[in-house]
Amino acid sequence: MKSIGSARARAFCVAVALACWVALDSADQGGTLIGRAVPPASVVDQTGKPVTLQYKGTPTVLFIISSGCGWCEQNSSGVAVLAEKVGARYRFVALSVTPKGAVDYRKRLVFPVYAIPDPHADSWEAYALGPTPTLMVISGDAKIVRVWSGSLAGDRKASVEEFFGVKLPDISQQ
Repeated sequence: MKSIGSARARAFCVAVALACWVALDSADQGGTLIGRAVPPASVVDQTGKPVTLQYKGTPTVLFIISSGCGWCEQNSSGVAVLAEKVGARYRFVALSVTPKGAVDYRKRLVFPVYAIPDPHADSWEAYALGPTPTLMVISGDAKIVRVWSGSLAGDRKASVEEFFGVKLPDISQQ
């Protein structure tokens, strides 16, 4: 009986996770997040000093990551290519939902990597933080323009390439 209950609990958790992923993926395709205003972001730098990210003027590309996230690691080379090719038009910032992730990615990325001190704080509600990795474009007037969550492969990769006008490396070649 214990194994049946455990199997049901696992199945329920998988179903809930899948429903959340589908909801977030719908937002990726222009759903509920697009056009949403986001507040300045309270983050911490590598020394633990508080930093406030403002979104004024230059659009910002947020690369939201976490420690131990395989897709985050795979996507980092594609995001680095984006930063290299369109960095004159966009400001690139990585945000880790875990302090360890910030430390890990500072070694790999050529743009600032900050940690989110409390991803559950009300100030992060507008960002609808969900699964990592997430790539989010925020306009110079602090509105969400585009969101892609998950691996930069297949249709998602094609969508990112079309939006930025840049060819990304294939994840299978990394």
